[in-house]
Amino acid sequence: MLARIVLLLGLLRLGAGAQQPVRQPAPSENPRIAGTVVDALNGKPLAHARVGITPVNGGNRRTAITGADGHFLFQGLARGKYVLVAEKAGYPPQTFEGHESYYTSIAAGSGLNSEELVFRLQPESSISGKITNERDEPVIGAQVLLSRAIPFFRKQPELLSETTDQRGYYAFDHLPPGTYRLAVSGKPWFAQCQRVVIASSGESEEGLSLRTIEMDHPADEEEAPDTGELRRAYPLTFYPQTADAAAATPIVLSAGRQFVADMRVSDVPAFNLRVLGHAGEVQVDAEIEQPVFDVNNPAIPSGPERDSPQALQFGCLAPGHYDLHISVSHDGQTRTLHRKVDVAADTDIDVAQAPATVPVSGSFRLSPSGPLPSGFRICIKGSESEGRYCSVVSQSGEFNFGTGVPTGSYEIQTKPLHLFVHRLGVTRAKAEEGELEIDGDQAVKLSLVAAAESALLNGVVMNNGQPVAGALVLLVPADDENEIMFYAQDQSDSDGTFTLRDVFPGRYILLAIEHGWDVDWSTPAAVKPYLEHGQAITVQGTINDLKVKLQPQQPR
Repeated sequence: MLARIVLLLGLLRLGAGAQQPVRQPAPSENPRIAGTVVDALNGKPLAHARVGITPVNGGNRRTAITGADGHFLFQGLARGKYVLVAEKAGYPPQTFEGHESYYTSIAAGSGLNSEELVFRLQPESSISGKITNERDEPVIGAQVLLSRAIPFFRKQPELLSETTDQRGYYAFDHLPPGTYRLAVSGKPWFAQCQRVVIASSGESEEGLSLRTIEMDHPADEEEAPDTGELRRAYPLTFYPQTADAAAATPIVLSAGRQFVADMRVSDVPAFNLRVLGHAGEVQVDAEIEQPVFDVNNPAIPSGPERDSPQALQFGCLAPGHYDLHISVSHDGQTRTLHRKVDVAADTDIDVAQAPATVPVSGSFRLSPSGPLPSGFRICIKGSESEGRYCSVVSQSGEFNFGTGVPTGSYEIQTKPLHLFVHRLGVTRAKAEEGELEIDGDQAVKLSLVAAAESALLNGVVMNNGQPVAGALVLLVPADDENEIMFYAQDQSDSDGTFTLRDVFPGRYILLAIEHGWDVDWSTPAAVKPYLEHGQAITVQGTINDLKVKLQPQQPR
């Protein structure tokens, strides 16, 4: 079952987590959920662990504390399915046999076995270390970034941040097992950034003029480098010591592992970036981010220095690629601009030179195919400042936002029909989870496929005539198995059942794979060996009686 909560759930019964057919006990009129919490590494029972259950469809949570033998028991339950969660000191909260947002719920009721569960609780892990410079001195106040790869579809990497202490140490505690990447950036203790004070000047063509330059000096001038060397920064450096994110060494963190990742960084000349507005513009605001492991991270956590309402400055930026987000207020209206900036020298960004709008056009079709109603429109809706833009779609499926669209983030809408856009292709823009991000200055092309409604698929995983718990259930588009964005996944519950939600009409191959969560299914090549023995289905609406045969995991 797909979790609707952050914590995960799973079922584990009988030796070493092996998936086995669900054994049916004698009928019971008083459903119970019972089992034992053990250490996932050594199998020893865990006393004083807190175990909680919550009905899948919502309701009151009940908790219990395990005894000296690790045993827990919930009785007097209503028939239904439950989420099972456990935690203990040294063991972060986790759900039973969870895999990110997927889990196996526990079905309790007459004829269902829910009293012999073994909850293997994984001990917490950590990554810590010390950041030093080329002189082997501790780097104080460095930003350390940790990215965890999430191997399942439609999941953006998590990005955690810590700051080094006075001795250069950092620590990420309470981490789940997984594959991590590490990066660090910062400034030397002596770094001083020129602060250019800018004042409005209604007379100048630029609308701005330089007034003064202020330079602060380090507290201890005898130890500090010469003034010309004060503008320095530690550029983004990836573990163990590389400027190339692709060359970073992944850290594979198993349950209970305490990994030490020391790093050494070298300072380089740094630069200032100014954002310049014009006289008469009430306010100019900006944020600057640096992409790290495919996630944007604030490059200056404290924000820019403001020199006037119309101008501000980001100081001591290390060379690199940045995303700049600008907001300009004028006459009660606010417009937003997004710019990609390569910083390799002191740089000025004049908001008047940023493109006001970007040409956006594209194509649209229905799935299953059919005629579009007269006057059918595609709209994109941004924030209050970005507004809403619409275009009529021709009978051939073409549309064009003739006046252009400002840079920003937009939600795609269809009028007058409410359709589900389940395929969105873009050129010179970004799209994620149905949201369109326009951040460049070149024409954007869209390709949309939509369906009038989505379907719900219910079924059961079978092996040798018995339902199977804990299997990966995967729905793959038959016409293009490489389109991983349109896969649907679930994990079979303790009674072998599964539910696939928001499935769009079309032809698919349905798979159920033993221990399938051990494989990175974001790689389409991993799916190919299973397609031949999958079950072909055509989805036109909700299906409630699917049965799919379990496949063993292929050797890797």
